Amino acid sequence: MEHDNVSDHLIILLHGGPCFPDYMPTLSKLLPRRLLTRSYTQRGSVETLVSLDQLSVDHHVSDLRLVIAEAKDQKGIGDEQVTLVGHSWGASLALLYAAKFPGELKQVVLLGPAPLTLEISDLFEKELFARLSHSDHERVLHLEKQMRAELDANRRHELNDLASQRLHLLTPSYHHDSSVDQKLPRITIDFLSFLASQESLWSMVESGELNRLLGEITVPVVCIHGEEDPIPVLETFKFFGAALKHFIGYSLPKCGHFPWLEPAAQDLCLPLLVKLLHEGVDDTARH
Repeated sequence: MEHDNVSDHLIILLHGGPCFPDYMPTLSKLLPRRLLTRSYTQRGSVETLVSLDQLSVDHHVSDLRLVIAEAKDQKGIGDEQVTLVGHSWGASLALLYAAKFPGELKQVVLLGPAPLTLEISDLFEKELFARLSHSDHERVLHLEKQMRAELDANRRHELNDLASQRLHLLTPSYHHDSSVDQKLPRITIDFLSFLASQESLWSMVESGELNRLLGEITVPVVCIHGEEDPIPVLETFKFFGAALKHFIGYSLPKCGHFPWLEPAAQDLCLPLLVKLLHEGVDDTARH
């Protein structure tokens, strides 16, 4: 737990990836201490290894429910006082939780949500790779070739090392300001867990189940998204605006995928986020 202080609001911070650990405390330490924040290490991170057939979106949702129940019990907090803040893939997890357990949350806040349609995913990948230098692009392609060989050979340690190298080559392309990279911890990936989690989510996308679940969410959903995020903001807002009953999107200029760390966006992002977490969504602002 990041802050163990008295509060009437519980904020659960959900890592992206999936299964990327350790970086959400960079947000919790910037939030006021009156807000009780909790983050946890997702199943399938390098600290909690699982095999490929032991991880799905349902496992992540079940784990999250246990984390929430424990925190609520410790602090005597009710459902109406719990907010999920999900970053990137963690935003998808937050939405699925809100859909599967209606009435257990106050609201959901999305930060730079990961693509949830093939169209948005294709646009994201095209933009991300366009930002790479020629040499880095060639290096990424070479790493991907090596990863396929290690995956076929079932050499997990070697696969994880290559996947982590690939991530660190790509990560600077997620930012507007290159200084953001120095503010993030170095992340190590368990690639089989990442792959299993992604495949589970995308099976829901392709079957149409995800869209059905999004339509069942009753709590307000707010999104804060950088205009320089390689995940396209306009298409993302259009998708959520059509899929969700109560959605508000805020786009931030000069801002990439980590809006709370971008120098030009922090003064907009953090006050907005604190207001949302403390006061919730104004009913008159919903659409």
